[in-house]
Amino acid sequence: MADNGAQLDTDFATFEVVELDAFTLLGANARYDLSESVALTLRRSNLFDASYQEVVGFNSPGRAVFGGLELNF
Repeated sequence: MADNGAQLDTDFATFEVVELDAFTLLGANARYDLSESVALTLRRSNLFDASYQEVVGFNSPGRAVFGGLELNF
C-alpha cells in the first residue's frame, strides 16, 4: 500500500502554486514456485483504479496486471 499526503506543485500554465490531493494506492503480488528453478509471478497495481496526480496536468496510470516467469539457473 502506498499512501501519499497532499503536496504542493507549480501549475506552469498559470505559475500558481496548487495543492494536489492526497491518495492511497493498493497493490498485490503473488509468486508460485513450480520447482526449485521455475516460478510464476503475478503483480496487480492500483487495485481500485484510483485517479490521482503526482504532477499537475499529468494523470498517473490506472490499474494494471503483470505476469511473469522466473528462471533460476
